[in-house]
Amino acid sequence: MFERWFAKYARAVSDERERKRLYKKFCAKIISFIVFYVVCLAVIVEVFALSDMIDEGQPSATIAFAATLVLWLVCAIVTLILWLNFRSAYNRILERPASEGEMPEITQYRRKVAVNRIDMLKSIWWAWAAFAAGILLFTVFIAIEGGLNPDGGEFGVWGYSAFVALISGCLVLFFGLFFFALKRMQKGQSIEQPTEEEEKAIDDAQGRKHYYTLQSDKNIQSLRYLFPDEELCFRAEGLRKQLSNAVAISGVISVIVVVIASIVIFTWDNFGITVYGYFVPAAISLIFLSSIITSIPFMIKLGAIEKRQKLSLESNPAYAKNLEIYRLYHNFSSFKGKLIFIFVIAGLAISWLFAVIFPDTLLSCIGAVPILLGIFVNAVLVKGLRQKALPLEEEIDRERAMQAASAEKSDGAEDKTQSVEESGHTLLQPLK
Repeated sequence: MFERWFAKYARAVSDERERKRLYKKFCAKIISFIVFYVVCLAVIVEVFALSDMIDEGQPSATIAFAATLVLWLVCAIVTLILWLNFRSAYNRILERPASEGEMPEITQYRRKVAVNRIDMLKSIWWAWAAFAAGILLFTVFIAIEGGLNPDGGEFGVWGYSAFVALISGCLVLFFGLFFFALKRMQKGQSIEQPTEEEEKAIDDAQGRKHYYTLQSDKNIQSLRYLFPDEELCFRAEGLRKQLSNAVAISGVISVIVVVIASIVIFTWDNFGITVYGYFVPAAISLIFLSSIITSIPFMIKLGAIEKRQKLSLESNPAYAKNLEIYRLYHNFSSFKGKLIFIFVIAGLAISWLFAVIFPDTLLSCIGAVPILLGIFVNAVLVKGLRQKALPLEEEIDRERAMQAASAEKSDGAEDKTQSVEESGHTLLQPLK
């Protein structure tokens, strides 16, 4: 049922029986996550549907909501236990040395995955520290809220601050993981890319079909096919790295502003002004607009370099395949590449609409659905683009390899001729 998701874990295990045991743990983990998210959705729905009845003191609504909260807590604990059980089992496998008769590709795969995990922990230790701090502050603030408000009822400042701390820690971890993955992909060093050869060999040996994925595409972030001129390619890649860093910084700043704004909004709520329905659309709008504004100067510079390279592609017959790739990307960006912005704008419009109509609820979160759908659609479209570009890139690589081999033979022949001439010249020298 979850075989394709499990493939990246199955590749680290040689023994078939051990793979089956690990797969059962993986299925239990996935199912527990699905149930947990369903219960989370049920809690959100009940908050909106039963809040008035609970405020009126209807016992049936109170009991139903309390039962759902208990179920949510149980599911959270079970999910955490199953996740830790699976991770510990998989970590033991990654740390295992090579065994007798094991495919060398499996050993190499385990080693590369383990190294990548260590690099991730070292690179974004600050994000994990922020996440741990968020959980710690959440626990402390909830305890303080319970001590100051033992009778229950609505949350006070400490209760709201607890959720702000938890959400902030989760957001920092999310951005840390996202930008770490983005940088690794730009360098061609994401875990799926350096292990692609091992994955193909292992999948073939284990009787599993190997699928193309964007994560395993070594050239997805490469500009060398669009910019065959080495100097222009170097400048374009430098600008893109600067763009990624600038967007990352603006994203972190936006998250900080969102956290501060959420504290202010919750404070207003305590004074009887309920405007937290505007929180979600305002937060998404801030992050979206800050990313676009930050990107503008870099995109202008990249556009200027692209125009120079385009003229070279159109005038040089040796760049015919590169020109085909350029046209593929240009046609894609003309329409399909802009669809994600349409989804984001639609999501923002829906979110703002619900915020205006229901300012005292979180129904504006519905606006996130079109945005998530847009991300999925964009990934599917990019996958189709890359599958069209890959054959052209392979042809370019073959031509470059043939040219390099021909140049090497030519250099070898010249060296040999020069050596023969020098030798003959020496033999013709008069004897003294």
